[in-house]
Amino acid sequence: MNTGKPDFRLDHLNISSENPEATAKFYGRALQMEVSPRDGGEWLCCGPQRRVMFSAGPRNQLHYASFVVADEAALTRLREGIQAAGGRCAPSVSALFRHPGAFSVNDPDGNVVNFSVAADADQTAREGLSGRLQHVVFKTRDIHRLMNHYAQIIGFVVSDRVETEEGELKACFLRGDNEHHSMAIFAGSSDCLDHHSYEAGEWALLRDWGDHLSSEYITISWGPGRHGAGNNLFFMFDDPEKNWLEISAELEIIDDRPLKVWEHSERSLNLWGKGHIRT
Repeated sequence: MNTGKPDFRLDHLNISSENPEATAKFYGRALQMEVSPRDGGEWLCCGPQRRVMFSAGPRNQLHYASFVVADEAALTRLREGIQAAGGRCAPSVSALFRHPGAFSVNDPDGNVVNFSVAADADQTAREGLSGRLQHVVFKTRDIHRLMNHYAQIIGFVVSDRVETEEGELKACFLRGDNEHHSMAIFAGSSDCLDHHSYEAGEWALLRDWGDHLSSEYITISWGPGRHGAGNNLFFMFDDPEKNWLEISAELEIIDDRPLKVWEHSERSLNLWGKGHIRT
């Protein structure tokens, strides 16, 4: 079991798309990102503290997620902790990570997660609304197996669990630093991408993001609301391939507290109104 204290944050995603160019251009409009083609038919979108790539493949799947740690010493500790816990590390598959020590780990569902140093993060100053790429969420047919991989092998800490009255696990929220979650996992009928989220920081910025989306004729599909787990304010909208995107604000910061268990109900997902129950 990896018992090291985690300190890594999400840097970028590579999302599978049936039409990478069209999907990337939607993200450019929706999230105020610069869009550019890359080798191999991939498309890259870059905005302030947010990078997302699109590659050809089936919709609602993730090619990989990529996290960064502070420096090379932290990267070495992370890799050694993963290997000591029985994990297998391979070279990074991200074209955006150039550090020679960057590595990847496959999870039991086939998702690939890369790790590198913060120097590999995008340092370019860009114009646009605040919205740092902050977390990624999976659906899975085997939630215990996937949670145990990320908590026991990789070293994420479980902040919250969502359980039925009988104790059946329906969701878990895992943190890589002091933010409530940088990854979450929901029980579902398939193994796929559930959503990914951009942290605006302040409640008033949700208004600004909503106004921006309206100017692009993009409609909100859920929210505004407040999640139970994480206590963050949010709304969600869809991309053309029915991937869910979240704009979030004021996510809980955890210095140290016991794991919290939520009842499997709409309130764990939205304290203000309707929640989207996955199963």
